[in-house]
Amino acid sequence: MKNNKGLLVAVVLLLVLPVIIFGRGQKEAEEETFVVGFIPRAFVSVYFVTMADAVKEAAAANPNIDVHVVAPLDQKDIEGQVKMVEDFTIKEVDLLAISVNDPKALVPSLKEAQTAGIPVIILDALTPYPGIEVLSLIGSDNEDGGEIVGNNVVELSGGNCKMAVLEGVPGQFANEMRLKGFRKVVKNYPGIEIVASQPANWQRELAMSTMENILQAHPDIDIVWGVNDGMALGAQKAIENAGMQDQIKILGYNGDEEAVEAVSKGLLYSTILQQPAEIGRTVIKIAEMIRKGKKGGVESVIKIPIVNVRKDNVANYLK
Repeated sequence: MKNNKGLLVAVVLLLVLPVIIFGRGQKEAEEETFVVGFIPRAFVSVYFVTMADAVKEAAAANPNIDVHVVAPLDQKDIEGQVKMVEDFTIKEVDLLAISVNDPKALVPSLKEAQTAGIPVIILDALTPYPGIEVLSLIGSDNEDGGEIVGNNVVELSGGNCKMAVLEGVPGQFANEMRLKGFRKVVKNYPGIEIVASQPANWQRELAMSTMENILQAHPDIDIVWGVNDGMALGAQKAIENAGMQDQIKILGYNGDEEAVEAVSKGLLYSTILQQPAEIGRTVIKIAEMIRKGKKGGVESVIKIPIVNVRKDNVANYLK
């Protein structure tokens, strides 16, 4: 009888112990810190500051996720961004999220990260980069946004005006897609004359000085588009200093808080709200999915909606 009881106990232990051990191992895996390497293009734009703040806030609310945020000095610092990717690869982070300044230069280091087993998310772009298969692309459609800007210009001008464009860094994805969408619309209106289209590298102060030079060469312009809000606000200051604020209408892009307020005050005609905070929060949602073993459920393309903010609806978007 005693032998039978001993045998029964042994059988029960053999059946139960693996379950206990497996359960404990699974719990330990779930509680292990998941490290996210986050690299925006730079912090010269409020857009990326907002995105990074949202990433840190969302990670802080999750005790199992730790986010490390680094950024180049400016969006022309390609080498700096490459080194940051390489550093995160050496540190073996669990997820790499990056808004790429130069795809051609960054793809080799991103491929090395993938070879090391690190999933890669590309931010602020919806078009895949040749030579690399990323886990997810997260962002708004910059070409669509550019078309909205073009339609705003047509409506504002009636299809006849002289205008200037302050571009971001030439060749960068967001800059080129916004310009592409814009040109797709205005090419159908020969009365819209673009008398100047110059880069200000996404920077507010550079946009201000560039706008001052444009005003000297073209004092008869009617409309200015800053391809991001920082440049639009820099242009606005130059126009105000020249006493031309009643003559020239200014359009922005990004939906930065200050720009939305400027629309409400009539300083800007419009801005395209991109919701960078939602991009940041989405990064942490994906990190949590991967941590819980649900990597297969991550969407390959996550499109964040954009909003055309103008005087008639700006009250809905004021902080």
